[in-house]
Amino acid sequence: MGLALAGAGVVLGLAWQMVSNSFQSLGGSAVKDTPEQVVSVMLERTFDYARQYVGVMGWLDASLPTVTYVVWDAVAMGLLVGCLALWRGRRRIGIVLLSAVILLLPVVFQIPAAPELGYIWQGRYILPLVVVLLVACGFSFEGLDFQSRPARTLLKLTVFCLGFANFYGFVWVLRRYATGIGNGIFWDEFFGSPKWQPPGGLALIALLYCAITVWGSLACIRYLPRRRLIDAEDEQLESERRFRIAAGDDRG
Repeated sequence: MGLALAGAGVVLGLAWQMVSNSFQSLGGSAVKDTPEQVVSVMLERTFDYARQYVGVMGWLDASLPTVTYVVWDAVAMGLLVGCLALWRGRRRIGIVLLSAVILLLPVVFQIPAAPELGYIWQGRYILPLVVVLLVACGFSFEGLDFQSRPARTLLKLTVFCLGFANFYGFVWVLRRYATGIGNGIFWDEFFGSPKWQPPGGLALIALLYCAITVWGSLACIRYLPRRRLIDAEDEQLESERRFRIAAGDDRG
């Protein structure tokens, strides 16, 4: 159902772009690349756009700390690979098709735009579909048994790493606005003499973000799915046994 809604959203999005011609409002420098060259360039930039799924701040001039990208990339890849390993049939095909859409849709949009506007694509333009993909992949882990100590420890470490990466990235962006980021600009200026502060001050907003991150992390750990993954054949046998019990015949 979710993939069907995602597909409908893609179709409606394409239709809106064609009707509204919204790319005409974007500024850019036209290029004379052929469609084949545009395809090549866009595919080469795939992982550059993937960084923007996590975040590139300001006027695309402020990248997040490397650790933030590494953690998110590792988690996203783990979700995708795990999903393809756990799901079969139509569900696996759906994930593959959605991944292909995320990979190829920027190319489809960019081919007609390049001769007039140049390369104007940004990763955030397709971020909603990336979120749908990751959420769908997450559902594939729903039936796994997370009650064993190694599994729960792994999940706790994953949630902790995500929380730390997000918090560090948030403080890094605060630093970008408070003092700037570059050679000769150090953390002592951020803590001691910032040129800009949000309402309430840097410390308050950082502590609030930290508190929300900790609360969200604890909530994720507490409400993780705890059902054991049951093989389809065993599940069928269990259903038959329950049927016999209900019918008053539990000889088998």
